[in-house]
Amino acid sequence: MKITYLSCFANERPGSGNKAAVVQDFAENDEAKQKLAKELALPVIVFIEQNRLLFFYPETEMSMCNHGALAAAAVLLRHSNANEVQVFNREGKRLYIKKQGEQFTLECGKAEILPVKVSHNEIVAMLNLSNPNVVNQDLPCVVASVGSPKLLVPLISLHELKALSPNFALIKSWSLSNQVNGLYVYTQDVSEYDFYTRAFNPKTGNNEDAATGVAAGALLGALGMNGAITIGQGEGLGHPSLIVARSHNANIAVGGRVVFNE
Repeated sequence: MKITYLSCFANERPGSGNKAAVVQDFAENDEAKQKLAKELALPVIVFIEQNRLLFFYPETEMSMCNHGALAAAAVLLRHSNANEVQVFNREGKRLYIKKQGEQFTLECGKAEILPVKVSHNEIVAMLNLSNPNVVNQDLPCVVASVGSPKLLVPLISLHELKALSPNFALIKSWSLSNQVNGLYVYTQDVSEYDFYTRAFNPKTGNNEDAATGVAAGALLGALGMNGAITIGQGEGLGHPSLIVARSHNANIAVGGRVVFNE
C-alpha cells in the first residue's frame, strides 16, 4: 500500500487547499477502505483501482469528489509526460482531467437542477439564521448537481456568511431525507473573488469543507453563466482555497492548484 498526501485548490498561502490522501495498491475490501478513511480523518481518501477511483470520507463512501479526482490525477500524472488522464468512478462515469503545471481541471459536463423542494423556514432552521431576511432573493436557491447534488443558498453579505453557526444535525437529517449532499452557502459580497462560499455536509463525517469543487460547478450551472468564475472558501478553517469554474456552451469544468504535501 502506498499513500500520497496532497492539497487541492491551494493558493500561495501556507496551509491552503483541501487535503486529500491517494491510496494505491490497497488489496482489501470496502469495509477496510472505510476503516482507513476513518482512521486518517481527512476530507477524502481516494483509492485507485486500475482505472477506477473510489472516494471514501470518514463516515461514508461518495460516488463523486472533485478534489479527490484532482488529487488522484496529480498522482497518476506525476511521473508521466502526459498532461491528461481518463479514469472512472465506481458507477462507471468518465472522469477526464487535464493538467497544466500545478493546475488540474476536471470536465464535469452539464449541470442539472433537481426538483427537490426546500422551504425558506427549513433553510433558516438549518443555518440557524437569526434574521431570515439575509437570504438573497436575487440569486439561485436550488438543488443543483454536476455529479453530487448540493442545496445552494445565497446570502446577502460576507459578514452573514462568516457568522454562520449551522445546525448540523438538521442539515444531516434533511440531506439524508432528500438525497442531497449538504448545503453550499454563497455570497457575491466579496472583492477578492467572484463568490465566497462555505459548504456543510455533516453526513460525510466532516461538518464543513475547505473547498468543494462539485458545488462550485453546480453553482456555475445554476447561474447559467458562460465564462469563468473564481470562488474562495476555507478561510475560517485555516485552509484558504481558490476554485475556478468555467462554462462553455453549458459544459462545466472545475479546477485549481494541486500540491504534494511531503
